[in-house]
Amino acid sequence: MSSDPSYFDPRLVAALRRFSSVAALLCMLVGAAALAAWTANQGAATALISGQPPLLPLTALGVLLGGAALWLLPNAPGRPAVPPSLMRRRLALICAGVTATLGALILLEYLLRVNLGLDRALFAPAVQALHAAAPGRPSAASAANLLLAGVALLALDPSVARRVPRRLAPAGLLLGLLLSSLGLLNYFYEFGSIGPVAPYLPVEPSSALACALLTLGVLAAAPTGP
Repeated sequence: MSSDPSYFDPRLVAALRRFSSVAALLCMLVGAAALAAWTANQGAATALISGQPPLLPLTALGVLLGGAALWLLPNAPGRPAVPPSLMRRRLALICAGVTATLGALILLEYLLRVNLGLDRALFAPAVQALHAAAPGRPSAASAANLLLAGVALLALDPSVARRVPRRLAPAGLLLGLLLSSLGLLNYFYEFGSIGPVAPYLPVEPSSALACALLTLGVLAAAPTGP
């Protein structure tokens, strides 16, 4: 399919851009609200449904920074060419880079079976009440979503997009959506029902939905392709 913007329905492109902007704002709102709840020692209130696992602080931070990066990158491929200020562009890249790095470090903890102390980096007394081996550590699926979304956000910057394969970021985002979907299925239905990958995919429903919102927002940011 052609990546020429004239090939696409302008109304659809405009709708996707609006959705991307709304998703960015919602991600920032969800992330900030969750962190505020943890600050007030009300982390349980971040659960999608009472009694379910909460939205963990590290996931909330990643979603917040991802949403900020998405909002700050108005010159993403497929959007109107509105040159952002140098400071705005750098801030967007920093937010995207931290999102990707956070996801990568959490995945590294899982892969190497080490504890880097990230799970207690934010609100340690509150997260310790969750009574888990690494109580504040997001699931591997959530971490993968943050990593993939962060990389895709970096690729929205024109200077970065020229250095990466054009299909890499969309493919990664679709993989992130798949992980969130499988994680939700594994949570709401019988544990292990999706086979041997089940132990790696348990994910808090609130985290899965927040990451999915961020992923969809990034996908919609470049509707006409790079």
